[in-house]
Amino acid sequence: MSLVKNHYMQDSGDSLYRRSLYNIWRRVVAPATFFDVPSRQSCIVKPQRTSTPLYSLTTLNDPAYVEAAKVWAIELSSLPDDDHRIERIFSATARRPTVEECEVIRVALDEARVHCVEEASVVEVILV
Repeated sequence: MSLVKNHYMQDSGDSLYRRSLYNIWRRVVAPATFFDVPSRQSCIVKPQRTSTPLYSLTTLNDPAYVEAAKVWAIELSSLPDDDHRIERIFSATARRPTVEECEVIRVALDEARVHCVEEASVVEVILV
């Protein structure tokens, strides 16, 4: 499959978020970021579910996911404290966190903060 004519060029600066998402959808092949999409050649009533490491590789490395994470991190950093941040994160799941989940997330946040201080040069590259 050739995508030469449909090459997507990412904007920068103020135009970076001008368009939210572009996907090239050929007649038979779904976009690479759509994992559980059935073939378009026939009707599928019950979609197939998969479990693949491609999910994590895509969400960790795809520029669209990285940019979305940056924007969400900026929003979360504007909240007054970790309790409010955890509440906001869980609002994406449409439920309130349990006490145990809050504690696990607090520990993960503390570890992430230590890691970011130790790897400040890497963090700067990611945030640019």
